[in-house]
Amino acid sequence: MILVSKRNWEVHDGSKASGNDDAIVPPGRHEIERVPNPFGFEAPWLVLKGTLIGATEGFWRQWTDYSDDFQIVIEE
Repeated sequence: MILVSKRNWEVHDGSKASGNDDAIVPPGRHEIERVPNPFGFEAPWLVLKGTLIGATEGFWRQWTDYSDDFQIVIEE
């Protein structure tokens, strides 16, 4: 899967117990993968491949219909 973004996105690093917004996904084209929620909830996450840096799939998909800097494109 590929995620294309036009701006910096402040997201979670699921490998950290605090779950604070503590990672940035920069603009560009990123390889991503779907993983179980690292905090035990049912909502799966889309993360940068090989990491737990990302957010819930629903978070990313809410921005797919925008046409400005907030737009996210997910290629499956």
